[in-house]
Amino acid sequence: MPIYEILENGPMHINEIAKNQEKSVQELSGIMTMMEIEGYITRLAQNQYKRKE
Repeated sequence: MPIYEILENGPMHINEIAKNQEKSVQELSGIMTMMEIEGYITRLAQNQYKRKE
């Protein structure tokens, strides 16, 4: 399941996303940063992410 779809149920911590995607947090950080720059997601406090509305 793509990251964007995972976040449809609300904010999620990067560790949970990494576990779901079977990726390391370091690998996922780059992906999440690009998704944030492209306007798909928003980073919240404490490494939580949500879909951009």
